Amino acid sequence: MSLFLIDAGQEPPGIHASSYYLAKELKLLGMPFRYYIPESSPLHSRAMIAELPVEPLRARSERDVLGTWRLARAMKRSACRLVHAHDLSTLPMAAAAAVRAKVPLQVVTWSGPGTADMSQSPRQKSFRDVDLLVVREEETKDELEEQGVAPEVIKVIPFGRDFSPYTRPENRDFLRRELKLGPDVRLIGIKTRFAGGRTWLILRRLKQILESGSSPTRVVILGEGDLDIGSRGTVPPEGFLYYLGWHKDFPQVIASLDLFVVLSSDPGDRERLQAAMAAGVPLVAATKAGLPRELVHQKTGLRFPPNDSSALVRSFSEILRNRALGSRLGKEGQDAVLAKHSVQGMARRLIKEYERIARRKGVSLFRAARPTETS
Repeated sequence: MSLFLIDAGQEPPGIHASSYYLAKELKLLGMPFRYYIPESSPLHSRAMIAELPVEPLRARSERDVLGTWRLARAMKRSACRLVHAHDLSTLPMAAAAAVRAKVPLQVVTWSGPGTADMSQSPRQKSFRDVDLLVVREEETKDELEEQGVAPEVIKVIPFGRDFSPYTRPENRDFLRRELKLGPDVRLIGIKTRFAGGRTWLILRRLKQILESGSSPTRVVILGEGDLDIGSRGTVPPEGFLYYLGWHKDFPQVIASLDLFVVLSSDPGDRERLQAAMAAGVPLVAATKAGLPRELVHQKTGLRFPPNDSSALVRSFSEILRNRALGSRLGKEGQDAVLAKHSVQGMARRLIKEYERIARRKGVSLFRAARPTETS
């Protein structure tokens, strides 16, 4: 046994527990570890269901002498090489146990957003032996450096997103079932506000391109119910389908598409497009603020100037004519987003940091426990 993860089990709303996904990745890689969480936490139940090597965390602080001593004894018996406190509330207790057990490596996550305040005791004392301080934002790193923390100790690793709803195979046919279409029909999703007749002219041009193709294809207009339909003589082109209120089924809808075209800009587009890329869906998007940095033209998707309808049509045609191009853009976009923004990518970056600080101190990180030691 080599590594101890210690978490108070308090998950802020909308934020995934990084320790949980780190534990799952460690298990997947066959790396020995123990995962300590209070039994009262829902996170403890999740860890049990996932069959992780979870233990009840009973020590509440370094003032709990008996609890800290028991934790230190477990570290000694398991030949612990690294302790990672995943929140500041468990840091003093974890640090005290690590010092008692002579654990060579200590890591702490500065959990949650907000101001980095090192002045509180015993927190400041607990940072003395920390080999790696994980923060979520560059601003927090800057604040800690101003307070005297060595830059080489701090590493910015943002919270990862759980993209599993976008990659489930059963979601691939969600829209086809909803719209009663056959499994061989290609689906192109278009996100637009439909303000005025110009958008309809674009759609009619896209329809001509679809009609020239050999495979059955449908365009699904994704909106929120504010579509300007019927006014100014606008009539929906034949073969175009509507799916309003799509955000309630967002993961399933996105995973169903063979191509996602974004004509309009809305708050939250960056996260939505990252999710589409995580699903492996090739993107054609107007170049504007809010696009993910991972959307690189001709590498992980296609981009066109916002007011250049001819460039949009060319991009649209290029992907429809060249399925291999669409597959490549979708795969490379998926790889880029999952590596940088997924919970699995976050966990792998943490493990690489473990290995880096272990090499720096000459520690054999994942040394197996001696046969006589209990696990």
